[in-house]
Amino acid sequence: MCREIGAHLIGSVALPDAETVFRCVVAELGPHLKRVPDGETGERGRWIWWQRQMLLSHPDMELDPAAKPLRLTQWDGALIRETELVRFKPGVDPAKTRFDTGYAPPAIASYAIFKRLRAEGVIPAHVKFQVCLPTPFASAFMYVAPASIAAYLPAYERGLLRALADICAAIPHADLSIQWDICQEVLVWENYFP
Repeated sequence: MCREIGAHLIGSVALPDAETVFRCVVAELGPHLKRVPDGETGERGRWIWWQRQMLLSHPDMELDPAAKPLRLTQWDGALIRETELVRFKPGVDPAKTRFDTGYAPPAIASYAIFKRLRAEGVIPAHVKFQVCLPTPFASAFMYVAPASIAAYLPAYERGLLRALADICAAIPHADLSIQWDICQEVLVWENYFP
């Protein structure tokens, strides 16, 4: 007896748009899929990098001149990049800060494409639409100065939960699969970061 082999995609797919992702992934892995992400295309193409851009343009945030940049290195120690870290501006009450994470609009737009392709028979009827979200820790660890992280986490969490509520309100639960990505958490566990 042969066991059924499944495939699980973690979110990012290096293709230009959600429709291309859906069509390509289903064509290659269709019988093995229970859920399919939109590929985190467009501005989401570098996973959470676009959250840094959101933080840099946020009126309550600024670069922290006292924080050492976060250094990312590859396996052999070669520098990939250094990233300057942000903090809350002096006088800002983080409890009143509202972050618009921007996760809901692309998820809702991609679901419309997913639903159309499923109706056309491109996506099998049993496959769910997968939305991949980072934990608040991901952007905190990558882009926020250590002295500001404790205040940042609850503020960002509120924004992320608003986005999740909007996603859950717009997409039928029977069609939806939420995946919490834990990339930074695994890297910390594996001692990649100091």
